[in-house]
Amino acid sequence: MKKTLLSISILVAVAVWAGGGFGHQAQAQQPSNQVTVLVFDRDSLNGSLVDTDLINSFLGLIFKLKEGQPFTFVAVDDPLGAIGPVETDSMEFSDFRRELDVMLAMSSGAERDLAAALAEIYNFLGGEFAGAQSSIYFITGSNEDLPTPVLQSGLDQMVSLLDQKGWPVHSVTLPGTAEAVVDTLSDISRNTGGESYSLSIPDGLQNFTDRILRMGAKGSLTELGSIELTPNTSLEMTMHIAPGTETANLIFFREDQVTAFRIRNPEGYEASAGDRTSSSITELPNVVMWEIIDPAPGKWQIDARGVDGVISGWHYATNKYSLMLQSFGAQPLGQPATLAAYVFEHGQPVVIEEEVELIARIISPDGTSVTYSLNDNGVLGDAVAGDAYFAATIPPQTTEGDYMVHLELSWSKLEHAITARDSFEIRAFPSLKVTPVEMNDLRSGERTKIATIFANINGNPIALLGEQISVDMATAVENHGEIEVVPGQIITEGKASNFDVFYTPAEETLSTIIVRLSMEYEGRLHSFATDSMVVSTLRTVGTVAPTPEPPPPPVVLPTPVPPQLPVFVPVEEPGIPVALVVVLAVVSVSILGAAAYWLTRSTPFGYLYGDRGQLVVDFSTLERRPVTNLVQRNVVNGTELGISGLEGAKFTFVSPNQVIMSSGPSSHATIRVNNQPLIGQMSIHDNTWVGAAGRLYSFSMAPPEGSTETEPAPATAD
Repeated sequence: MKKTLLSISILVAVAVWAGGGFGHQAQAQQPSNQVTVLVFDRDSLNGSLVDTDLINSFLGLIFKLKEGQPFTFVAVDDPLGAIGPVETDSMEFSDFRRELDVMLAMSSGAERDLAAALAEIYNFLGGEFAGAQSSIYFITGSNEDLPTPVLQSGLDQMVSLLDQKGWPVHSVTLPGTAEAVVDTLSDISRNTGGESYSLSIPDGLQNFTDRILRMGAKGSLTELGSIELTPNTSLEMTMHIAPGTETANLIFFREDQVTAFRIRNPEGYEASAGDRTSSSITELPNVVMWEIIDPAPGKWQIDARGVDGVISGWHYATNKYSLMLQSFGAQPLGQPATLAAYVFEHGQPVVIEEEVELIARIISPDGTSVTYSLNDNGVLGDAVAGDAYFAATIPPQTTEGDYMVHLELSWSKLEHAITARDSFEIRAFPSLKVTPVEMNDLRSGERTKIATIFANINGNPIALLGEQISVDMATAVENHGEIEVVPGQIITEGKASNFDVFYTPAEETLSTIIVRLSMEYEGRLHSFATDSMVVSTLRTVGTVAPTPEPPPPPVVLPTPVPPQLPVFVPVEEPGIPVALVVVLAVVSVSILGAAAYWLTRSTPFGYLYGDRGQLVVDFSTLERRPVTNLVQRNVVNGTELGISGLEGAKFTFVSPNQVIMSSGPSSHATIRVNNQPLIGQMSIHDNTWVGAAGRLYSFSMAPPEGSTETEPAPATAD
C-alpha cells in the first residue's frame, strides 16, 4: 500500500494561512510573479517511513521559508494535471494541500518523461508571466529497484530554454537515489543555475534551509549546538539577541520525533509566558521551527531533551536596525574628511538609547586597513550630539580610489553586534601650487609680484575664475596695503589656470599670507588652503654695515729740548682708567640688551592632539629644565615632548600668533606637516596636521571644550 504524505497536516495545524486562491479554483489577493513549482516523481516516493518523514519535513520547510509565495504542484507522469498556483498564506491553501495528498497517493501509469514535464512547466510559467526568480524543484527517490524516469530525450533543449528565462531547476533526492539519476539531475541544476540537495538529517535539511535563506536575503543560519541524544542527556544552548530584533527563529533538525524543548528569556521566564513576546511553533517529523516575535534583548537559554538520535540547533534573526554610511560624494585627496554613519529603522535614522559603540574599519585600495571610532557626542567630527548620526574626522588620504568600509555597531552590555559594508571614493580635487617670487625687502608703496599660482588637479591644469581664489593677510599694522590676484592667459570665459599675486605694502612690517581656493566641485563645496608664507617689508635682520677703520694718527716729531733746561714730566693723579670705563659700559649695555631680549621672547603656547582628539602636549605647561627655559625660552625641541618621531623637530614661538616648525639636517625621522614633508622650516597654525612615526597629531591654538589630557591613542593599523 502506498504511503501518502498526510504528515504535512502537522504544518497546517500550527500555522495560520490567510488570503485567496488562484486560477479556476482560487484567486490570490496579492499574486506574486515568483512562482515555485514542485515536480514530484511520485512513483519513486513509496519508500520507508524515513523517506516519507523527510519529504514531509522538506515540504514544511519550503512552505515556511517561502511563506506568502505561490506554489504549483506537478506530477512528472501527469504534467497536465497541475495543481495551483496558490499562495501559502491564502485561506484555500489547506484545500490545495489535500489535493496534493490525493495526487501523491495516485499514479497515472504513464511514462515519467522529465523533458516533457519541463516543457509543460515552461509553457505554464510563460502563461503566468512568471518572473526571473521563479524556480522548479524536482523531487525523486528513484533507486535501482524502481524504474528510472526518462532523463535524456529532449532535455538539452529544455535546459537551454529554462536557463534563458532565468528559471533554475533544483534537484532534491532522497537517500538511496541511484547515482546515475543524481549525476544527471546535478548537471541539469548546474546548467540552469540551480542547486542540488540530498535530503538527510541534519546536514541535508540544514544545507537546504541555509541556501533558501541566503537566496531570499533573509540572512543565514548560526549554529547553537549539536549532540546525539540519549534518554539521560540533554542539549543546552545559548542564543544572544540584540536590541531591535523583530523576529528570532530557532530551527531544530532531529532524527527522533519524541523531543521536548524549553526556551527561557534573559529574565528566566518561559518564552510562552511572562514575556512581552509572542511565539509560534511549527513541528514537522524531522524539523521544529520556533518563531519568537519582538524578543527581549539579552542571553536566552534553550534546553532540548529526547529519547535518542541526533539533534542540531540553529537560529537566524531579523533586526529592525540597519547601518548605513552617509554619502558625501567623493572625498578630496590629501585633505581631512568626515566619515559619518547612522542607524536606521524602517528607512529612518533612529537614536539608540543604550550604550553602544560604532567603529569603522577602512580598507584602502592598496589593502591597508585602519580602524576609527565614530561618536554621536558632538565632538571629534560629529556636528550635533544625540542626532542619530555617528561621525569622526579621518586624516588626509594619499591614494585615489574606492575605500571599503566595514561598520560594526555593538552593545557594551550584550555579546552582539550589527555589521554592514559600504564604500566611499577618494579623488583628486582642485588645489593650488604657490611659487614665491619676491617676498623679502619689499618697498612701501611699490607694486611687486610676490608669487605665482598654478591651479591644478593632481598636476593637471584646471581653469578657474579669479574670484574663486583669495589671499588672506595677517599683519601687525592697521594698513597692510593692497594685494591683487591677476589671471595670466585667459583660457575660456574669463577663466585661467595661472595667476600672479601682486602686493603693494603701505608700511614696513612683517605679514603672513595664506592663499585659499573656494568653489563648488563634484556637487559639493570644496575649499583648499596653502601653508602660510611670510612677506617682509623690513630690512633683513642681521645685516650690519661695516664700521670704517679710523685713520692712522699723525706722526708728531719730538721737539728738541735745550740741554741746559731741566725736563719736567707731569704726574697723573690716581683715578679710573678711561679704557676700563668704556669696556664696563659696553658690557652693561650688552647684558641689558640680552635681558630685554630674553624677557620679551614669546613663551610656548598651543596644544598637540592625537587623531582621536585626546590631548597629548600642552606647550604652555610643559615641564622644562630651568637652564633650557632661560636660554631657549621661545624654542621647544622635539626631545622635550617625549613623542616618538618628533625627536628631530623644533618649535619656535616667534610671536603670540606665529609658530615655526623646523627639522634639523641630522634628523632621520620622517615628519610631515599637512601631508607635506617637513624640509627646513614651515609655519604652522590652528588645526595644522603633523604626522610622525605613523601617527597623526593636530596643532591647535586653544583647547576644545571639555578636553582632558590623556595618553595618545593613534589610529591602529591592521
